[in-house]
Amino acid sequence: MIKKAQASFELLLILGFSLTLTILAGGYYMSYSNNASDALVGTQIERVFTDVMGKSTRVFFAGNGNRITIEASFPDRIEEIAIERGVTSVGSDLGVGVNFSYINVTSIRGGEFVSQTFTPDEISIQLNCTFSCTYDGERAIFDMEHLTKGPKRIRVESRGDYVEINFIN
Repeated sequence: MIKKAQASFELLLILGFSLTLTILAGGYYMSYSNNASDALVGTQIERVFTDVMGKSTRVFFAGNGNRITIEASFPDRIEEIAIERGVTSVGSDLGVGVNFSYINVTSIRGGEFVSQTFTPDEISIQLNCTFSCTYDGERAIFDMEHLTKGPKRIRVESRGDYVEINFIN
């Protein structure tokens, strides 16, 4: 009788130890998977909008009417894409700062809002948007329909003194 009890206890001990290791391995996998997914989202956003900024510089210097259409794939969890305006710091010898514009992409990573900003290669290039965004003061916020996961077409077009960025269907 004692040998059966000992065998049962050893079996329960082995099963408990195995279950504990399985739960720990599953938790580690989930943590690693979430971190890798967040890093992938950030990398995809950076790749797309670095390309958009490079193309903005290219069409701006090519002249009025030049345009490029970019095929891109957006990850999920993008909350907002906006063209915002800023002013460089005012220097005592420079007087007024230089106006510039940039794209601000806000996404959710790790349960928090994370913003990434992208500026044109030349700070003097002004960015604008017409038919795929709405204006909120000094910000041009792209419509929600353009933020969904999947393939997108982005048109970057020179308008002479600024570059227009729009999503097209």
